[in-house]
Amino acid sequence: MVLDRRTELVDAGISLLAQQRFQEILASVETRCIADEVGVTTGSFFHHFRNRAHFAQVVADTFVAMWGTRVDHLSEAAEDSNERSGLEGIRPAAGREWAGLVAAGNLPVLQHLLWSVRDQALCDDTARTAGDVLAEAYGSLTATVEPTYLQGLHLMGREMLPPFTGRDLTVIMTAVAEGLQMRHGAEPDAVRKDLYVDTVSAIVLGITRPRVERTDTDPAPELSLLESRLLVHRRDAHSDATDGTDGPVETWRHIADAAAHLFVDRSPGDVKVSEVAASAGVSTSTVYHQFGTVNAVAAAGWARHMPELAAIAAAPITADEGPIRRIEQVLLRYVQLARENRGATEALSAQVITEAAPTSERDWPRDTRAIVPLPGILLPLIRELRTVGRLRRRMETERLARSLVHLATTQALLFGHESDERIVDETMSLIFDGALAAPSAG
Repeated sequence: MVLDRRTELVDAGISLLAQQRFQEILASVETRCIADEVGVTTGSFFHHFRNRAHFAQVVADTFVAMWGTRVDHLSEAAEDSNERSGLEGIRPAAGREWAGLVAAGNLPVLQHLLWSVRDQALCDDTARTAGDVLAEAYGSLTATVEPTYLQGLHLMGREMLPPFTGRDLTVIMTAVAEGLQMRHGAEPDAVRKDLYVDTVSAIVLGITRPRVERTDTDPAPELSLLESRLLVHRRDAHSDATDGTDGPVETWRHIADAAAHLFVDRSPGDVKVSEVAASAGVSTSTVYHQFGTVNAVAAAGWARHMPELAAIAAAPITADEGPIRRIEQVLLRYVQLARENRGATEALSAQVITEAAPTSERDWPRDTRAIVPLPGILLPLIRELRTVGRLRRRMETERLARSLVHLATTQALLFGHESDERIVDETMSLIFDGALAAPSAG
């Protein structure tokens, strides 16, 4: 009972604190102390402010002005990122933004002070609450930088991954910035130099996807090839969604994501359509309409891993690493994921054969670039090898990318007793020993 009463008293104190007005919190700082800090008399204080309520409003307005400076700084950083063609500019732009956050002075103090009494009026002379001030500040930030963020995504050939929106991206970025800013203020050593930069890069790659135009009839660029191929023959079939989802593309991804756990250690042939439907909370007819087969559902689950692999491939290459080392890192993570999702990997391999096989309407062979997504991630790295003269002239870039992925997939599925590193090393050796030319003398 004593402990309960203690808890009640603490809760009551917190509740009463939240009921304070901004003016009343500032009242704990005496007018004399404020004047002494500046080196003036209290008469001078009241020469500039009608009363303490007026002072409280001016302090809140000062927060708005300081916030406006931060928004301008953030907008400039985002525009700088866009000028560097999106992805390549994210890291330096985020670095500039973090430097501004670290040097923000009293802005975080005012912000959290307003938040602590967000439901209460600022002072006697206004009905404007502290929460209103914060909402106006956040609204200004969103209106200013969201269009720039979306423009940057467009330059990168990416779009928001449903259910995320451009507004969500702005909110997430703001929350991460403020959280790390608060932690840095209390414990600077806990926030390493590039943590904010790395986090921003991961968020952008994690909640966006390569842009897919619903009117396209050709496969979408690089990372979306798998999604595009499995969707292309269904895009125009029905414009309305079923089972409470937003549309056919969103339904496809929802089912693929919800059913992914079914194929971690089970072959697609062992999974029933009814299990897929139950996992996704849809009808079996919706599963059939979106995919046609359970195998296609399992293969589609690979789309959720593409952002992680793309992030590894897109990381800046140092002089010590080079593109070959980066390709090796991508394949190593791919093999790990392939073994962790064996059923989905089996399905992906089978889907290649199914989609590439001739039909009455299509002659053999079908271009497998429209089916397997991973080679598209490797293409820029392989092109860099060609640029510096490391590939034999007759070795095709896309064929090399596909060969690496197909061989790594086969070995990952067949040689369960061998380590991931051994599989990648053998794959790289078998492919590159014949593909690489000797380094030029220059």
